[in-house]
Amino acid sequence: MSFLRRQVMDYKEQMKQANENNAFMIHNGVRAVELSETAARVEMDPEKTSLNSMGGVHAGLMFLMAEAAAGLLVRNDGRTCVTIDSSFRFLRSAGPSEPLYAEARATKRGRTVSFCHSGVYGRDSGKLFAEGDFTFFCAPLGGCEETGQNGGPG
Repeated sequence: MSFLRRQVMDYKEQMKQANENNAFMIHNGVRAVELSETAARVEMDPEKTSLNSMGGVHAGLMFLMAEAAAGLLVRNDGRTCVTIDSSFRFLRSAGPSEPLYAEARATKRGRTVSFCHSGVYGRDSGKLFAEGDFTFFCAPLGGCEETGQNGGPG
């Protein structure tokens, strides 16, 4: 079955759903801003609650951004996906006034397992602050809904 035939909602609708219904993203000020067949992007403008005790953007927030972008990408064909593994590297700290974005690209889309690589960058500086790889279990369309299970990344 082709990718486009599997797609349930268009990309703008998927971003709207994430931005309006993902309470964790909303709570942390993370917004989905771009989505295509091959990439996803989320952004965040740091607030006081985004910072660690040393005054930089909290590393956990950078991880959240990278995982949210990867999750948005792997489920853009309508499947329900959950993160089953990740490896993440923090390369440098981000200052309190540095707007950030995370971009994800699919490494491989499998029938039930998909892989993505994400990077977290300074929106103004272009500096890479963190990067990582994410592995997702993806149920076939209708798979989790039919068994009564639900879930999803982010």
